Amino acid sequence: MEFVGRAAELDALGAAYTRAVHGEAAAVVVIGEAGMGKTRLVGEFADRVPALPLTGCCLDMSLSFAPFIAILRRLVREFGAEWAHGEGRPELARLLPEFGAVEPDDGLRRTRLFEEVLLLLEQAAERRPLLVVVEDLHWADRSTRDLFVFLSHNLTRPGILLIGTSRPYPAALGNAEIMELDGMARSEIADLVGAGADVEHIFRRSDGNPLFAQELARAGGVLPARLLDVLLAGADRLPPGSRAMLDAAAVLGGPVTVELLAEVATAPEAAVQALVEARFLVADDGGYVFRHALIGEAVYGELLPGERRKLHARCAARLSGRARALHQRAAGDVQGAFTAAWRAAESAHESHAYGEELEMLDLVRELWHQVPDRLGLTYVTVAERAAQAAYRYGDTARALALLTAVTRSVPVLEPQDPTREEVLRDLREAMPPASPQERASSLALLARILFVIGNGTAAGKAEEALELATDPEVRANALITLSGITARTGDLAKALPLYERARTLAPSEATRLSAMESEADALETAGEHEAAAALARQGMEAALRAGRVRRQAAILAANLAGSLTSLGRWAEATEVVRGILALDPLPIQRSYLLIVRGTIAVATGNLDEARQALATAQPLLRRRPLGQTSCLEADLLECRLAEAQDDLSRRDRVAGHILDDHDLTTAGRDAWPILSRLVGCRRTPEVRSLGERLAVQGRLQHAHRVTFEARSSGGRAGWAGAVEAWRAVGQPYELARALFEAGRLPEAASIAAELGATPLLKAIESRADPARRPESLGLTPRELEVLRLVADGLSNMEIAGRLFITPKTAGAHVSNILSKLGVTSRTAAAAIAHRRELFTGSPR
Repeated sequence: MEFVGRAAELDALGAAYTRAVHGEAAAVVVIGEAGMGKTRLVGEFADRVPALPLTGCCLDMSLSFAPFIAILRRLVREFGAEWAHGEGRPELARLLPEFGAVEPDDGLRRTRLFEEVLLLLEQAAERRPLLVVVEDLHWADRSTRDLFVFLSHNLTRPGILLIGTSRPYPAALGNAEIMELDGMARSEIADLVGAGADVEHIFRRSDGNPLFAQELARAGGVLPARLLDVLLAGADRLPPGSRAMLDAAAVLGGPVTVELLAEVATAPEAAVQALVEARFLVADDGGYVFRHALIGEAVYGELLPGERRKLHARCAARLSGRARALHQRAAGDVQGAFTAAWRAAESAHESHAYGEELEMLDLVRELWHQVPDRLGLTYVTVAERAAQAAYRYGDTARALALLTAVTRSVPVLEPQDPTREEVLRDLREAMPPASPQERASSLALLARILFVIGNGTAAGKAEEALELATDPEVRANALITLSGITARTGDLAKALPLYERARTLAPSEATRLSAMESEADALETAGEHEAAAALARQGMEAALRAGRVRRQAAILAANLAGSLTSLGRWAEATEVVRGILALDPLPIQRSYLLIVRGTIAVATGNLDEARQALATAQPLLRRRPLGQTSCLEADLLECRLAEAQDDLSRRDRVAGHILDDHDLTTAGRDAWPILSRLVGCRRTPEVRSLGERLAVQGRLQHAHRVTFEARSSGGRAGWAGAVEAWRAVGQPYELARALFEAGRLPEAASIAAELGATPLLKAIESRADPARRPESLGLTPRELEVLRLVADGLSNMEIAGRLFITPKTAGAHVSNILSKLGVTSRTAAAAIAHRRELFTGSPR
């Protein structure tokens, strides 16, 4: 059939394809209501470009990763099993046996699976441009949707256009460009239905929906009361076997083989021919599928409840995994659904489909009280497995709620939730006592989550897990958490032996690297920059050798770059960041690396680079489901940028976000440097009050505290202590800033020049030049503060609010400034300040 309309949409897809082939990979999601022609549009586009089309469809009851299994199978057919196997792709082997032997799970397999899909597509694109199409994302299982989003974020090499189609639904679709399909214009509908049709009536009834328009035209101008009835026109005239097969297809969902259709319908395979001739079904890659999903929905809606249950039971008898469990539940077979759901959860775990594993375990828990045979399981086992799946899936809050129930502990995280105690009570009544090893495993994971979000009950959970556990992996993870908690209290001497025990005990490389990540972070937080850098480098190199590039190597690289930055080895830190970014780390790891790059860029005066780094990293960090401190790294960089640009309004805005949305008393490393940079904002009294309550652990936090006090005092007196504190810590940039504020300019200039800290060096030179020193104007320190705000364009009322004085006092200061400068207007005073560069290039 000739393709009609959608010229603008085809052009937009063509532009995306051009970008993908000649620049970077691109992603587009075509969104439209049922019948708008999403599949037809993408199919027409695929026929017009020379790319290899790789298409997979999402189905309501399909197995995990179903569309990507179809896509991988097409790649194997196109390039051969030998190419597909390559040097071995153990995670892809979980989806297709052609990719080699399956390796045991070590907790990171899902990440590697996604990475292997990404790398395989990029390698295939080196041979031929690819058009990767995932149809019907609104029906996607969680793992398929996660993989699509992952690819949309991480496909960067040229030659790949990723396209999804979807009905409108609220799930996030990653970085994909959204293309919305509306109804067609009247002229397009006229072209679509052809001469002789009642175009006006068809256009009005179909509302521009091309599927409805075609079906209405096919009905010969007879417009039924229900528009969907046009989709079923002719179904009552089908032979009995074909009608039974039509009903079976509606329950199965498709694409399905003719053999399966015949078995479920108890009809001969030849009965499918009538369905094809009547245009209910179409052939699709070895099977059959409804010509349009709406037809299947209409057929299913016409079935009586008893007919549906009978067909669902027949489907369940011939299927396995998730589909079997869901069909058995729909058939009313509670025991069968329970058994199938447990087995499907185990299978999903093996495939790293943690979203589907959680879905199936939720079904097991839902049916727990309705089944006589629980397969020898305990509720503790099921709930713990669900918590593990939720944690690996990224749903920290869900994992925490499940583990809270499993361990019968009550950490008060969300006391305002009125359903919390009711849920705990119901779960406790359902659970038999946990075995010591079940409890130990649960406690170890619970302790880790509590530690990450800063809850004070983490240590008790970790200690109990360590006491109960016999499994070395559980013991090692509990020790890592205890080490981190101990380091956070400032007792590094006690924490380091615990880290050593954890690394020695850990049976897997992944856990050993996790211990190194945590220890390097603890050393850096304590101000032991040299030791932190050495350990992070060792861990990064081990992770690279083990192939753990995009997560663990990237985290350790960020640790290393951060420590090198503290040591003033900025060129070396920049090279580490550049090298790991070239290996395409996961988005959250990339954000940490960009924060380091942005921090160095501010200090060296490359503010455009710093702004770009912040703009990329900030949205990722603010989406992390890890508690209140999730975006403080980006907030600290934004504070530095605001200072570097003398942007007081931006600093006030960031200060409001930090003070309102964070608890800095649990923020760890970033709390003191952020608090120090908030001195002078609109909410300075609140900042000072918080500084009185914030703990100080170790020499690095002590140096930040002394700096905070020096800034709060407003004079030079406190800066001598800051100089000695930073000299002891060994952070040359912070030392140079403190020397500058203390008036010890020659040493400050020497350090700034060696570092390449251009803004700081300019500020030092400005202060050293008597003609440009603020003191040469004869203004008092308070008048200089007021002049800075006048230069920023603030009114007397705004100045009063900023400095916590009355408007009358602010006006008096302004009058004195004008008199001393020998000018008659605020504009002229601001011009003098700008001309002498009094408030630019100041040290940050």
